[in-house]
Amino acid sequence: MKTGLILQQQLNLNLSPQMLLLRDLIQMDSVELEQYVQTAASENPFLRFEPLHEKDLFAHSVYPPEPSESFMEKEDTGDAVSHLPDPDGPDLYAVLHADADRLPCSATDKTALHCLISCLEKNGRLETPLETISALSHIPLSRLDRALSLLWHMDPVGMGARSLSECLSIQIKHLYPDDTLAAAVIESHLPDLAQEHFSKLSEEYHAAPARFREILDRVRLLDPFPLPVPLPEEPIRYIREDLTAVRTADGIRLVLCGDLSERLDLDPDYLVLLDSVPKGPDKQWMLEKKQAATDLISHIRTRGQLLLETAAYLTGIQSDHLTDPSSPLKPLTLTQASRELGLHVSLLSRLASGKYLRFGTRLIPLRTLFIREIHSGEKAFSAPQIRLCLSRIIESEPPDAPYTDLRLCEELKKIGITIARRTVAKYRKELGIDIPGRRKRAADAPAVSVDSSCRSPYTP
Repeated sequence: MKTGLILQQQLNLNLSPQMLLLRDLIQMDSVELEQYVQTAASENPFLRFEPLHEKDLFAHSVYPPEPSESFMEKEDTGDAVSHLPDPDGPDLYAVLHADADRLPCSATDKTALHCLISCLEKNGRLETPLETISALSHIPLSRLDRALSLLWHMDPVGMGARSLSECLSIQIKHLYPDDTLAAAVIESHLPDLAQEHFSKLSEEYHAAPARFREILDRVRLLDPFPLPVPLPEEPIRYIREDLTAVRTADGIRLVLCGDLSERLDLDPDYLVLLDSVPKGPDKQWMLEKKQAATDLISHIRTRGQLLLETAAYLTGIQSDHLTDPSSPLKPLTLTQASRELGLHVSLLSRLASGKYLRFGTRLIPLRTLFIREIHSGEKAFSAPQIRLCLSRIIESEPPDAPYTDLRLCEELKKIGITIARRTVAKYRKELGIDIPGRRKRAADAPAVSVDSSCRSPYTP
């Protein structure tokens, strides 16, 4: 083998520090960008930054949505099993111990009850056997049995259960004390009830299948874990809109929220001081800081301009959906938008990620306005359009003979949408619609409704 020197030309792209900074600034959302600028202003004396006033910050901030009202909170409707202590209030175990002290029972039973409360898991279950608790606490087993029955009926009802079926049985007995069939089915045949083996249960208990459907609907309202499971503590991440869309007579006008370029400037006092400092290390340091501040202000202005141009293009394409949320999004990919805007795909992706547009009362991520195009013959559809058509077909299907995924393919084909059966199954699951066997209802039962919680709030 011969060795030697070979001359070869090679083209490499090396990003300058300024370009790397611009790339990072473009990817930041408004909250991250403001924090970055605050840090930069504290380290660079030439950078003068005016933070938002508290009233302005709240005016532009969107806090995490409050959790939807669950059945546990609807005490007035009769559907609630219990009322949970406030998670932000006192410790749950302290609340339970205080409730136990107020029970009308003997002191010995209260001692046993306090012992059981201390043995509860964080989700409300009692996984330690009573025999083990008795051996460790030297409390008779019979007294622990009495205390356990008291614990089952404390608030929230169902804690202290040693299994899922026992937990649900306690709650169903509390809500429907006269429904002995429901309690018996839950205790002995919960798997068959969950899998909707109504024919098997009908033969076992000599009741109509519709009766077990009613029991299953009631079970789905119960809470398998009476105590809320504490989540790991993570910093709360607030969302603030980057742009606001205002509808005018001439169309949609976009406003950059909290424009940092208007609150950033070079400090005039340090500019005067720079002229008076003689040449040397101090002068060089000040020149570098001035250049860094100038670059940061320029890059933030570039970021804002690119964001406005991108948002203007997207709102123009998806104006029908923004005006009427029931109108599906038009197919639009990053590649198509990058060609129209004259931006690189990676730059456009960074620009749209984590950015939010406020339109009326809605807060819309820019990234959701890009929808992949699905070709079907000579026509092209977006995934939301296909999901909308699929949900309408399922809502109009015969309640006693729901369509299979293959039949749904055929129904979609009739309106010009040709997709595979597995794609139909995927969209059906995304809509929160169950398999045909579980959608089957009596002819007078209400039609299947689409689970909106499984659908993106920015698609129809």
